[in-house]
Amino acid sequence: MIKSGLYKDQWDTVNRWVRHRDGTLLRGGISLTTGLGWNMGLTGHEGAKKNMILATVHELVHAAQLDLSRPYRCVSAEDLSKIFVLARCIHSYLEHLEGDWATAAIVKQFMSSARCYGKQMQYFGQADDNCNFKVM
Repeated sequence: MIKSGLYKDQWDTVNRWVRHRDGTLLRGGISLTTGLGWNMGLTGHEGAKKNMILATVHELVHAAQLDLSRPYRCVSAEDLSKIFVLARCIHSYLEHLEGDWATAAIVKQFMSSARCYGKQMQYFGQADDNCNFKVM
């Protein structure tokens, strides 16, 4: 609902706002308490910490010079491990999350978004989605 008391769209109803505050499930079983910050245990005023982690991981992806025209699955394990180690060193909060799942999710989402935007803006040619890993 906007300030004038009007609803933004047909789904923006009082009933939806109540469900949002209760944390109950929406249609289709989608929970309103999902998301990376919630899964990491960063809610409420700790959202700023999540934003700092996001910014750091984005900078590390650029510093590692990952090819953003390629999918996440094509990134080498060595490059990912360097990003994971540096992210844990910079943000000690990530140390208690097992398996670097949060950092991996941030990298995956960032690469996907950058790749999609790059395709829309025609920064990348027709990117090959095959990773061309060496088979030994």
